[in-house]
Amino acid sequence: MSDNGDTLPVMLGRGCPYNCNYCCNNAIKDSCPNKKNYVRFPSIERGIRIIKEFIELYPHAKKIEFADDTFTLNKKWLQEFCTTYKKEIGLPFICNARVETIDEKVVVDLKTAGCTSLYFGIETGNEWLRNYILNRKHSNKQIINALNIVKKNRIKCFSSNIVGLPFETKKMMKETYKLNYDINVDNGICFYFFPFPGTKLYQICLKYGVRPRI
Repeated sequence: MSDNGDTLPVMLGRGCPYNCNYCCNNAIKDSCPNKKNYVRFPSIERGIRIIKEFIELYPHAKKIEFADDTFTLNKKWLQEFCTTYKKEIGLPFICNARVETIDEKVVVDLKTAGCTSLYFGIETGNEWLRNYILNRKHSNKQIINALNIVKKNRIKCFSSNIVGLPFETKKMMKETYKLNYDINVDNGICFYFFPFPGTKLYQICLKYGVRPRI
């Protein structure tokens, strides 16, 4: 997000269907009385109306940042939204995505609607850590292929990463660096892992007596 106040944060969708072991969504989902409808998106009409109301409150906004956990989750909804957004709003925007949801059509729809940057959770370059400790079920090859599609369509890639994970070694940390280097992300961030109570990774840390490496 820009620091000069010209970027308007908006969240349209609610919830996330994925079960990453470090994320609060697992705990929130467990407390939701209607788990089948935990992930939901507004109608296109309502979503556009929300954005317009926000723009009326913040008329100096030059860009929108969609804070939905996975903006690209529902491809049918996304296609219709992108078409309507371009006609009704037209501001450039950035959003979060997962590599499993990326294909050529999704990226072209986003680009046409005005998407300038996609944020991806890479988290780690080590596939064992990603699959079995973080419970993110995708490979390095999937990450590389998805980001290549994005970059081919001239949308910037932002990667989020974590170091100090349970059972992580220095070699594994270097794999995270190398993966980001190989895919040539435009920007990124790296967090120190912290086991938040209520998450599955917190329970793993308790079980094995693992402390964060900071």
